[in-house]
Amino acid sequence: MTDNRVPTTLPRDIRARSVDPFRWLRSEMDRIFEDFDSPRRFFGAQFPPLDMHEEKDRYVLTVDVAGYDKEQIDISTEDGSLVLKGRRSEQSERQEGGYLINERQQGEFERHVAMPRRIDPNQIRAIMDKGQLRIEVPKVPDPQARRIEIQSEASEPSRMA
Repeated sequence: MTDNRVPTTLPRDIRARSVDPFRWLRSEMDRIFEDFDSPRRFFGAQFPPLDMHEEKDRYVLTVDVAGYDKEQIDISTEDGSLVLKGRRSEQSERQEGGYLINERQQGEFERHVAMPRRIDPNQIRAIMDKGQLRIEVPKVPDPQARRIEIQSEASEPSRMA
């Protein structure tokens, strides 16, 4: 008599593959496609790529947005973060050597960039040139510390009337 049971000492995923390999394969494919819906999760990188550096009075962000028009990009502020959103949908049709080529490009992104200090959202400037978006975010000066003089009750007019 042979024992067809899978030993319980095997790692969980090996046991699952041994007992029902098709269920395991299906769950792995589902996991891959769940991650595939977001390029940033699937490839482990943020999109669109950006650089941010600090100058004396502002932060400057340079964002690669090749293929997007300025009308397809939205910049806003939310809870101390700069929010970049973009969406495009294009379709082109051409004929080459007897073949009809119909290409569609679409995509969208949303990127939240936490600002390290207080910023002035009313003074943010954005300039787009040759597929690069430059965003200048002015800093708000930190409030200056000030000394508060303590008054004695005898020198203050009475508030109890």
